[in-house]
Amino acid sequence: MDDKAEVLELDDAAQLAVIASPVRFIAFEELFASQVPMTATQLARRTRVSPSSMSYHLRELQRVGLVRRATPGGDGRERLWEAPALRYDIRLSAVDDPAGRLALVDAYLSPLRARIAATLERRSGTGAERDGEHALGMGRLRLTREEMVALQAEVAAVWHRYEDVGWRRDQAGADLVTAHYVWSLLSDEQQP
Repeated sequence: MDDKAEVLELDDAAQLAVIASPVRFIAFEELFASQVPMTATQLARRTRVSPSSMSYHLRELQRVGLVRRATPGGDGRERLWEAPALRYDIRLSAVDDPAGRLALVDAYLSPLRARIAATLERRSGTGAERDGEHALGMGRLRLTREEMVALQAEVAAVWHRYEDVGWRRDQAGADLVTAHYVWSLLSDEQQP
């Protein structure tokens, strides 16, 4: 299907509840990141669940509009699933329940935690870092509120620029890697 929306806005409570499952989030994110239709079996390998379990999770994602069935393809035995848009934007503020917000954050961070652990394990004992690969960076900045807002805008502009570059290029390129990022800029709120 070539009628994909540019952005899927996730601000519906039902959508956010469905995507709070780490397995569903990984499948959802894989379809969006790759923009390649995949079968339940292919997605099951990435999430370490059975193909029948993944089929259930995909139907749940489809029920709330987070994935859709792709045009017929493959070998005819398994259906292909795809992202309904080119990218997504999760509105955590739409979740009224604090526990629900935290569950969604956990679902999002769980795959990242696994990627960081795998990267650190791969590097174990070698002391080598791959070009452009940075497992985790943390730090503190002393900024005014206005500087914080400006920094957020600058970093967002960089991410958007590289997202646009990635979407414009042929997704089948041999030298392409999928780079995962998380960006957070939080202030210490001083209590009076």
